[in-house]
Amino acid sequence: MKDNLKQIAKQIKKADKICLMVHENPDGDAIGSILAMYHALNNMGKKVDAYIESMPPNMKFLKGWKQLIVYDGIAAKDYDLAIALDCGTLDRAKGNGLFRKAKCTINIDHHVSNPGYADINHVDDKAAATGEIVYLLLKRLGIILEKEIAEALYISIVSDTGMFRHQNVTKRVFDIAGELTNCGIDTSELTRKFFYESSLDKLKLLSRALDNLELYCRSRVGVIALDKNSKNGLNVNDSDFEGIVDYARNIKGVEVGVFIKPRLAGYRVSLRSNSTFDCNKVATELGGGGHVRAAGIQINGRTLGDVKSIVLRKIEESL
Repeated sequence: MKDNLKQIAKQIKKADKICLMVHENPDGDAIGSILAMYHALNNMGKKVDAYIESMPPNMKFLKGWKQLIVYDGIAAKDYDLAIALDCGTLDRAKGNGLFRKAKCTINIDHHVSNPGYADINHVDDKAAATGEIVYLLLKRLGIILEKEIAEALYISIVSDTGMFRHQNVTKRVFDIAGELTNCGIDTSELTRKFFYESSLDKLKLLSRALDNLELYCRSRVGVIALDKNSKNGLNVNDSDFEGIVDYARNIKGVEVGVFIKPRLAGYRVSLRSNSTFDCNKVATELGGGGHVRAAGIQINGRTLGDVKSIVLRKIEESL
C-alpha cells in the first residue's frame, strides 16, 4: 500500500471548496469518518459540504450530525476537492456525480476490494476502520483533536472492530483509541449509546430475524434471511439491522454467517467469517466486495429464495 497521506494533506491545504461523501446505508465507520473530517476541515477554515444518504438514529448523539447533508441527487455544486471515505466502489458513494466533477478527487478507504478510482488513492486494507486512516491524516494536517472529533473517530473504530473483538484489531488500533480517550471522551457512554441503547421495535425485529435462522452446509453456515414484509408493523430503519449477521456467525461450529435483508431494489447480503473463509472472494464473484472476514453484496431483480440459493452455492464452492 502506497502512503499517499502526505499528498492528500497537501491537496487539502490547497483547496478552498471541499465535499465529503460516504457509502450508501452508512454505518458507524462511515458516519464517524465523515463527521471527524467535517469538523477538522471546518476548523481549518475550509468551505465544506458533507453528503450522506441518511443519518442512522443510533448515531444522532454525535455532535454536528445535523450539518451533514442528505444527498438528493440533484446538487449542482462545483468543488476544488472531493473526498470519498469508506467507499469500496465509487457507485456506492452518495454524491458520486459531484465527485466526478471535482477538480481533484481523493479516495480514503480500507476495503481490500477497492479498485482505486480517484486521482489520489489511499487504500489501506490493514487498517481496521477508515476512521483509523482519518486519524493519521488529521495528525499529519496538524489538527487538534477536539472532543467532537475524538468522539466521531472513536465510534468509527469501535464500529468496525466490534468493540475491539474482531481479528482486524492491531496495536495501532489500541494506540489510537488510547489517544482518543486522552481527549476527554466518555468511552462507556459512547459504547452504550451506539451498541446497546435500543428501541422495543428493534428488539422485535431481532426476534423475527432469529426465528428465521437456519444452518446449512453441514452446519458450517448460518443464514438469517428476511423478506420485504419483515418490517411490517415496526418503526425501524436500516441501522436497526446492524449486527444481526453476528447472531448467525456466533453459533458454535459455524464458520460463515449470512444475513439477507430487503433493500428497495432487491436484497443486501452481509457475509461474516470466523477464521479461514474469504468473504471478499465470494462477494467479489457476486458483484460485491469488502474484507476477508466481512463483505457485502447487493443483488437486484431476484426473489429472496433465489438470492439465498445463489449465495449458498458460492459459499459451498469455497468452503
